[in-house]
Amino acid sequence: MNGCLFGRRRLISAILDIYWKLSGRRTSDSDSLILHLRSILRRFPFWAEGHLALAELCINTGDIAAAYASGHALKALSTPNSFHSAQALFILGRCFLRKGEWQSALIYLCQAHAILPTLYAIHEEEAAALMLSEDYSAALKALAQIPSERLSAEGKAALEFAKMRMARELALPLQR
Repeated sequence: MNGCLFGRRRLISAILDIYWKLSGRRTSDSDSLILHLRSILRRFPFWAEGHLALAELCINTGDIAAAYASGHALKALSTPNSFHSAQALFILGRCFLRKGEWQSALIYLCQAHAILPTLYAIHEEEAAALMLSEDYSAALKALAQIPSERLSAEGKAALEFAKMRMARELALPLQR
């Protein structure tokens, strides 16, 4: 019986993934997307991609509590060391970072980085947490792992700021 239930959940999750990709993102209204996702997740709480999408939307709209809840739901639904597990840890780290709790953020972000080292957004968020801790040297190292053409605008600004702070700390001229 459990095998049948598991297979049914996988099938429903796959159908929801396709549905979300085809219709869920047509609107740019975050509030309606959030409401839409919440109504789907009430009926199908095992849909991992739904929790991931909801967490991303909630972080972007500043609803950290909802993002945190969806991050934990995604983590519970994920296989350890999987893509979804890394995404869940990344979301949780971002939630703590948005709250200014850089120590907790670093714990989650480092775990996410260990699972998914090629996701450059993790490096940027790690650098942000390190900058909050005033460890500019480590922030520079985190940002240096990202090819310059892949750095976001925020990452480039953080890189320049960290270089400036390091130069000021070392009393050396800024090198480009």
